[in-house]
Amino acid sequence: LTVVPNHVDPLFFHSQNISESKLSQLRRSLNLPLDSTVAIFAGRLTIDKSVEVLLEQWASQIKPTDHLHLLVVGDGPEAEPLSVWAHDLGIAGQVSFLGSVPHEKMPEYYAVSDVFVSASSHDLMSIAALEAAACGLPTLLLHDKWDASQLNEGVSGFSYRTAEEFGNYLKRFASLDADGKRILRRVVRSSIQNIPANAQAVQMLDVYTEAARLHFYSPEDEE
Repeated sequence: LTVVPNHVDPLFFHSQNISESKLSQLRRSLNLPLDSTVAIFAGRLTIDKSVEVLLEQWASQIKPTDHLHLLVVGDGPEAEPLSVWAHDLGIAGQVSFLGSVPHEKMPEYYAVSDVFVSASSHDLMSIAALEAAACGLPTLLLHDKWDASQLNEGVSGFSYRTAEEFGNYLKRFASLDADGKRILRRVVRSSIQNIPANAQAVQMLDVYTEAARLHFYSPEDEE
């Protein structure tokens, strides 16, 4: 097996393409306090995404006084049960379920956020996490050997193994001032910005070329 990493267009997913006025307007429409650190999850709301685990971790580790807020972007069969679960966990005021957002609008939602979070153990090389990183967001992912291939630990993001580690990382992000968050964005963005948009296609072509060399039989080769 050959693993070809996913890639996203770093020119499209770039927070500098979005004006401050548009970001301020979006923050107001989402009722996000100016002093809050915003975590975002984006993806289809299905069981394999483990958003219920994400909510449980949040409830056990994050308090209202930590000034953290979670945006859940996406729709799916688990949308309503997850909203009920957040209420039952007592964190409904800390979580916003935004439903489906047009793909072309996603850079704006990443830009008003500070960190991408996920508790999925089945989300092989998450496209959403890569999009968030392209916008400068550090990614906070459950430790997984496959996701490790897309995560530059300590540079583009961090992996955690326990709910306590998850909470500690989020609180560290929240402790950064505005300058610290801007510096972190630049570091994350710089770690991926030199990857060409056609990198995945080039790597897949290399795999097919090698497979053809190894396995394609032509009688002419014996002449």
